[in-house]
Amino acid sequence: MIAPEVGTVEERIERFSSLKVISINLIRAEEICDSELLRVRWILKTTSCLQKLSLKFSDCKKITDSGLKNLAQSMKELTCLQVINLDLSECSEIGDQGLCSIGENIQELISLQDLSFNFTKCKKIQDTGFNYLIESLRKLISLRSLTLNFAWCDDITDKGFGSIEENMKMLKSLNKIYFNFTDCLKISDLGLENISKFLKGSLQDISLLLSG
Repeated sequence: MIAPEVGTVEERIERFSSLKVISINLIRAEEICDSELLRVRWILKTTSCLQKLSLKFSDCKKITDSGLKNLAQSMKELTCLQVINLDLSECSEIGDQGLCSIGENIQELISLQDLSFNFTKCKKIQDTGFNYLIESLRKLISLRSLTLNFAWCDDITDKGFGSIEENMKMLKSLNKIYFNFTDCLKISDLGLENISKFLKGSLQDISLLLSG
């Protein structure tokens, strides 16, 4: 569990306001739930010059779309962010609403250069949330590196996968991608064909996993 903060509100704000890097790594922490993400949200709202944010809550089964929404809402003010690494793999209660919340709140972070999402085995995710998230990325004009890990997300289909090409082609600075859609069995050769033009573009480093 994230330790409670001590000191006055002013002292706590001063302590966090100058942070440039925040990294939280909690794996298989059964007690972690949405209320803990509210604590993280408070910390993020007190920072003014954060450049790198890494949050790993892998296999925290009590985290839901509601908690992710609260967390995402605190990101939209972090205009200096250059790196985001968000790992919610095996958080089985995360679905489309959570992804939509992220998309809605990161699309104005135009200083972002490196973005990584890991939603492996978040089986409630479908095309609706995935499409919205991908569409939101088209505004990240400084993005250079993108990691999308949606392995074993069974309900992502060719339609969702195809939205990558339509939106990623807008990102002229993007030169490195890592996509993992292992065992997404509803993605077929048609889906791969739909993003082939994007893969043949100006990218310099490509990793694409689609086995299954």
